[in-house]
This record gives sequence, C-alpha cells and structure tokens, in this order.
Amino acid sequence: MSDMVVILLATYNGEPFLREQIESLFAQTHKNLRILVRDDGSQDETMEILANYAATYPNIFQVMQGPNLGFVGNFLELIAAAPPDASAYFFCDQDDVWLPHKVESACRLMQKVPKGPVLYFGRLSVVDETLQPLHLSPLISRWSLGNALLESQMTGCTIALNTEALQLLQEVRPRADRIVAHDWWAYLVLSALGTLVYDPEPHILYRQHGKNSLGTPRSRWQDVQQRWSNFRQGRWTKRRPEPMVAHFLELYRARLSEDQVRLIEAVSLRRWGFWSPLWLYLKGVIWRQGTLNQGILLLMLLLPSSRKRVSG
Repeated sequence: MSDMVVILLATYNGEPFLREQIESLFAQTHKNLRILVRDDGSQDETMEILANYAATYPNIFQVMQGPNLGFVGNFLELIAAAPPDASAYFFCDQDDVWLPHKVESACRLMQKVPKGPVLYFGRLSVVDETLQPLHLSPLISRWSLGNALLESQMTGCTIALNTEALQLLQEVRPRADRIVAHDWWAYLVLSALGTLVYDPEPHILYRQHGKNSLGTPRSRWQDVQQRWSNFRQGRWTKRRPEPMVAHFLELYRARLSEDQVRLIEAVSLRRWGFWSPLWLYLKGVIWRQGTLNQGILLLMLLLPSSRKRVSG
C-alpha cells in the first residue's frame, strides 16, 4: 500500500479561516496527500474558495457539495466517500491550523501498531481567533470502552484512522440522528474493536472563536458554567449517549464479545438493574475523565430518571 493519506475536510460557512487551514494542509512535511472536502450547504464564499483550490490542484483536491446535514451528517458522508487506497485518513475542521509535522507524526505512531484497526488522537494547542496561545488541552492517560459509553475524550480534528479502521466505520452506515458526534462515534467503535494511540504532543492550533460548533473551556469554572448552560438550554439531553450506544449495539453486535455486550447492556441500556452499573463504577470499569465528570456520572447513576431503559 502507498503512503498516500486522505484528509477529510468538512466545511460550512468557513470563509474567514478556511484558506489558512487549507494552506497548513499543503505545508505538511508528508507530501503524498489528497484532500476530500464536503461542503454542508454554505451560504458565504466557502464554495468559491474551494472551487479555486480544486481548479488549481485538480488531482489532489476534490469537493463534494451537498445539502445541509449538520456537522455529524457531513462527516458521516465524508467517511462513506473516502477512497479505499490510502494508508491513513484524517478528520479535519475548517477553522484550525495544522502544524507541519501533524500528518507525519500520526502516521509514525499508527505504524507502530502491528495489525488491526487503529485510531490516533492527540493533544491540542488552544488558541484565540488570531492564533495567540491560550492553553494546552489536558493530557489524557487512559481510555476504554467503559469510558466511551459515557463520554468522548478526543477532539475530532485530531483523529486519524488507518485503512482497517476506516473500513470498520464504512462497514455499516449509521443514522446521523442517532449519533451525538462523529468523533464520539469513532471512539466508541474503535475502543471496542480496535486499538487507540495517543499523541501527547500538540500538532494543531485549535482556534476558538464565536462560531465554533464545539469549544473547549479555559478553566474549571468555565467548564462548570458551560455545563450548567447546556443543562438549562436542553443541550445536555441531546448529548446523552444512550441512543447512540443502542445504535452501536444494533450495528456491531455480531463483532462484539459477550463481555462487551453485557457491559453495554448493563451501563447504557440498564438491563441489569441499578446495582450492576453502580458496581462497575465503583470497580473503575466505567468512568469519566476528571473529578467533576466522575461526580456527574455518579449522580446520573443515582438519579431515578437516569435509570430508565432506553429503547433500541
């Protein structure tokens, strides 16, 4: 297999920062790349920018123009359309800046895994709108299916997949309305059926501005404020993972072990009563990152409303 990589770039009204992002892709030290873009119905000058790049680099820059599906549907379409002949596939947002060694570093780490599906994810250098540094994203020290059932630790723009991992995601076509986020879906699938590798060195300038689909809080207090705002405005309910996990079980059950199925049914579908997930929490089998998140998880397990079974 060649060392060609494919960058899956999702766009929507990305005019202010899109050129800077694309130029950072062309500046990668790994030069054998193709860029596959899907625009989600932009109403600004995004399509004009993309058309200019496609005309200048017709062999490596391909644009799909589609109706508006939302950021989850946009990335699911890109995953489905990705060609099979690359060695790696990278999720890419429209408003960040990639540092020159990002692709090369990810490929090197993924190649250390001898076989099977591999998902790479990494740390972020969080910057403001003008790329001035704000902070680094927290280091991640562990991950597991027991965590993926409850939260996603990874940011989508850091994710890379080897060929086997892409094939795993392409094997079945999930429904966008059942998926909380494309990166969480990838974490869920690959934590159960593949290998995850983490890069503690940041290779992305993760731009924070007023129109981010998702952002990152700067402090613990901001984190608390953001969570409270999400709860009050109903966004918390929309990001509950149970419908997505039930969908995952529907689509991949034949490939899961009996222990994995029992874990999913106990934690997300509540088919083993109240004590089973609480016992898994106390044993550390299920967990969320950070003290605040762990407390929220315990509260979710104890509240009667959280123990309602989710239909699949």
